[in-house]
Amino acid sequence: MSGRDFPVLVFPKPVSADKQEQGRGGKPDDAPTYARQVKRLMPQFAELLEAIENRRITLQDTTTGITPEMVLVIEVIGRVENFINAVRNIEGLEWLGEYELEHVEHDDWFEDPNHSEKELKGRLFLTMTNQRALIQIKNLFDEWDWDNNEELKIPRGLAPLKELFKFLHKIRSWDVNDRIQDTGLLEDWQDRINDGQEIVPIEVELWYSNNQSTRNERVQKVRQIIEELSGQVVRECHIAEIGYHAVLGRISIKNISKLLDDHDTRRQINLFKSDSIMFLRPVGQCVVGIPVTESEKISYDRSNLLLDVNKPPIVALLDGMPLAQHDLLEGYLVIDDPDDFESKYQSNERFHGTAMASLICHGDLNDEGEALRRPIYVRPILTPDRGFDGQFHEVIPDEILPVDLVHRSIIRIFEGDKGEPPASPDIRVVSLSVCDQSYPFLRQMSAWARLLDWLSWKYNILFIVSAGNHNRDISLPISSDRLRELDQGRVQNLVVNALKEDTRHRRVLSPAETLNPEYS
Repeated sequence: MSGRDFPVLVFPKPVSADKQEQGRGGKPDDAPTYARQVKRLMPQFAELLEAIENRRITLQDTTTGITPEMVLVIEVIGRVENFINAVRNIEGLEWLGEYELEHVEHDDWFEDPNHSEKELKGRLFLTMTNQRALIQIKNLFDEWDWDNNEELKIPRGLAPLKELFKFLHKIRSWDVNDRIQDTGLLEDWQDRINDGQEIVPIEVELWYSNNQSTRNERVQKVRQIIEELSGQVVRECHIAEIGYHAVLGRISIKNISKLLDDHDTRRQINLFKSDSIMFLRPVGQCVVGIPVTESEKISYDRSNLLLDVNKPPIVALLDGMPLAQHDLLEGYLVIDDPDDFESKYQSNERFHGTAMASLICHGDLNDEGEALRRPIYVRPILTPDRGFDGQFHEVIPDEILPVDLVHRSIIRIFEGDKGEPPASPDIRVVSLSVCDQSYPFLRQMSAWARLLDWLSWKYNILFIVSAGNHNRDISLPISSDRLRELDQGRVQNLVVNALKEDTRHRRVLSPAETLNPEYS
């Protein structure tokens, strides 16, 4: 096409159209009456006030100068606009975040009048509160009778609270279940007990605060809690740009075995009930399996390679340690291993990094396509894990937080580390085919995904991210004998339906929910 030859674009004739009303996001047409809301919400407020008062008394007996805090979970049906602005106008409230709620079951209080069986949608708000702020919210709720006092003057900046109270479904504290739900923590602990391990690593993600003294105070609380369990804090990671603050702890397994089967006991342990803690997660769940069988030798003609080793890499690989002297990779790899992960490997364990490096440099070998003309930068982030059963895996070491490791790796590439110059500042693409098997995308983006989005924007780079491999069995509602009698089409339908029913457990794995990736 020449510079003057442009395609002809045909636009339809413009017409006027009425503005469409936006969906209500699952909000029922009629809110419960004031009397019904008072009946159902007053006990919830009373429980919250009693809980925070009990904490105040406990802290008064043990520690001076600490104000008891509580993370409020505020669940509404539909949407409440500008609620975050209202929070900022109540002294003692600190905004923590929000996310969409789906599949909220209808009840006698909230339902869609046109479809009473239909699940509702809503929004969940999270805010840190102290006793004074909670009492203020409770008093405002007591004063606002929206059925009979529509002209009641609303304090400046708090108008969204009136809408909040109308459609408030639940108000409660962030509890034990919230901290460990869908994390796989208890299952990981049980597996480690079965393996005879004595020390258990744990990631403790804290509620983020912009105030450094508050962050220090929360870390100190967690450090004390872990030491009470005969453990220690190994690492702390704080990344302000993504609102991430976490510590890596190690706990004696003898102090956690009693917590596995006893929910009531967990509710009494500070590790599970501390309001400084957002999530408790297992560490070392970023696992890549190594095939048992040896791969067959592939012959490759290097005579036509156009590799220019003098050109700087533009592609980075964060993965396992590859075989640098492999026939397909010799001369291609610029390996940067500041953590000395290579010393942990034997040559026959360098599988995943070798496979990924080959894929980047040569593509599918069966296609006989053109090879990459530049070397690639390799930063090992995996080490071998040798199981008691003789099986090998490659994993992110459980003495390192994955978010911290990836963050440091990218910073080293573009800004340098420990006084050293940038390791490879021409990088434009980063391959990251590693994921957390215990962390599917369910309600909100993981810190790891937020990190990739921020790094992608800051350094103008593209991450190629693995969506994750699920190793869950596919359960079919049919006996094996009956299954063998079905034709292929019927079997396929059964499998597809089974996968559909198990969608919750087969979502993309962290960090694949990042907003700016390419999936591999």
